[in-house]
Amino acid sequence: MARLLRKQSFERQTRVLELVELKGRPLSGTTWLQNSFHCGLHQRVFEIYIDSTMLFPMPDEARQATITMREVSQCLFSLVISIAHGMPRDVSRTGVATLNTLARSGPLRITRLADLEGVAQPSMTLLIDKLERLGLVERRRDSSDRRAILISLTPPGLSYLHEREKIGVERLAQLIGDLQEEHARMLASALPAIASLSQSASEVSGKQNPQPRRAAVH
Repeated sequence: MARLLRKQSFERQTRVLELVELKGRPLSGTTWLQNSFHCGLHQRVFEIYIDSTMLFPMPDEARQATITMREVSQCLFSLVISIAHGMPRDVSRTGVATLNTLARSGPLRITRLADLEGVAQPSMTLLIDKLERLGLVERRRDSSDRRAILISLTPPGLSYLHEREKIGVERLAQLIGDLQEEHARMLASALPAIASLSQSASEVSGKQNPQPRRAAVH
């Protein structure tokens, strides 16, 4: 009986996949169900999807691992957002990101900064004007092209970033200090994983991929 049900389920899934492919929808992993909704097959596919997951459920260990990683990601993301909300707001987030980019990459042209931060060049120009008035950046001639202007971080700008980092670290230290002793020990034991995650995030940021265009907050 079980073999017959599996065969029927396989035939149903094969038929659904054929129908979806006929509609020209690509299939990849679990996205085939979502794709099929756009093909007008939602009711039939949903019934077959439920049927097939009951016959071929995900192993408990795999399901638990997926849930755990999702929960970890959500908790870390919430923590990052909470820390960000507690940071000084004398400089916009785009401004801070620009300062960090200059600290990481060195002097850059405004056009390049605009691409990296995902803002229009006029918006970046206004932002640089403000940062320059605050003494955090400076304009200077490009030695390789005297017609071009480079934006560089000033010593006060670097000090500003260090101060922000200090504030963030102290905020985290306060939160960790409020943890139960057992949880604090568990967090300490996870330090190698956290350090590896931080390194990976830094490497991704260092690749300097241009961001989608958005409005800059000066």
